[in-house]
Formats: sequence, structure tokens, C-alpha cells
Amino acid sequence: MAQQQGISIPTLGSSTFDQWLVILEEALQAYGLSKYITNFDYETREPTESELRDIARVCCTIRLSLNSEDGYSVLSIKNPIKIIEKLKDRYKGGGAKTAPELFEEYENIQYTGSISDLFTQLRRIFSEFKDKGITLPNFFMNLKVKKVLPKKFADVCKSYEIQCLGRPESEHMSDTIFENKLLKVERENARNKLAGSTDGSLSLASTSQKKGKRNLKSSVSLVAKLDT
Repeated sequence: MAQQQGISIPTLGSSTFDQWLVILEEALQAYGLSKYITNFDYETREPTESELRDIARVCCTIRLSLNSEDGYSVLSIKNPIKIIEKLKDRYKGGGAKTAPELFEEYENIQYTGSISDLFTQLRRIFSEFKDKGITLPNFFMNLKVKKVLPKKFADVCKSYEIQCLGRPESEHMSDTIFENKLLKVERENARNKLAGSTDGSLSLASTSQKKGKRNLKSSVSLVAKLDT
């Protein structure tokens, strides 16, 4: 994730191209640099030294928000507008993933320890399907999440099943509500793990302290015997 003086720009690929571009434009606009990716005249005149510095800042901001593959594909391009055109073609033009490729990516998604990351990946794929005119049913997202989660989330998954049982799709639990319930469990698990770790450390410290006192007592006793 790139940062423009405190403003975070998501890595392209973790969000859709359209989402990435909107955030990039807003970040650059906040610092008076958005013209360099919209309507700056790169063709008919040479930029001034001040403009060249601004252009370099814009290029750097864009490159920092790219993964290694995307970054390499635009490595030789110095014009920010052309960089964006190249990236747009990769994600929305002839270089974009086909529907079967997106479906394969959907099938291969796994839970890697973060509920937020899991939903972010799925929403990006759903959005890319929509760009192709393919609208997946909303419950596909929750069913995929439920399928890949470990047992520690079983209670939330069961409540989802019960809430949806016998009801029309329009009344099913939304992906946002499902995500919030899972995030609550994820946070509770993290707190419990931290508490367990702290308790273990305190117990170890207490045991060491008691052992130290016993050793000290034994030493004092030994000295007393030697003195007599």
C-alpha cells in the first residue's frame, strides 16, 4: 500500500482498477497533483523543473501502489497518464482476466488468517465479474467464506445458516453483517490468545521466582551448616 504524505493508496490488484484510480486521484488532488494524471499537456511543451519534480512524485506514488508484476510492466514509462492507460488495459482491456480465470481465482481463495483480507479479495473478484456484465448472487460470497473458514468460526457460520434457512435470498444475512460477526470472533480469539500468553509468562516468572527463593534458602542453610 502506497502513502501520499499520510494518505493510503491500496495496491492495485487488492482492489479493482476503478477503486484504485478513484483513491489515487483523490490522494493526488489533496496535494494539487491530480492534473498530472488527467489533463496535463505532455506533448506540445517541455515541463518546467518544478513540474518535472511533481511528475516524478506522481510516478513514484503510482509505482509504490503496484505489485511487482504491474510495476515491471510500466517500468520504462515516465508519463503518468500513459502508465495509467497501460494499467487500465491490463485490468479492463485486452490484458484483463477472463471470466474463467476470475472463477478459478475465486475457487482458489483461502483463509490466510485475516477476515478483512478474505472479504476484500472476494469483493474485488465480484466487482471484476460485474465489469464484465456478470453479476454473481450475493450469497455466493458468504458461502465461499463459510467454506474456507476454520472451526473456530463454526458458531458464526451456524448462525448464518439458521438465519437464512427457509427465507428468500433478499432476507439472507448480508456479506457486511456476516463479516462484522466474524471480525468480532477474530478479535475475541486474538484477545484470548494474548491473555493466555500473558498468563503463561506470569506463571513462568512466578515459578522462576519460587525456584530462586528455594535455591537461596538452600544456600543459606548450607552456609549455616558449614559455620557450625
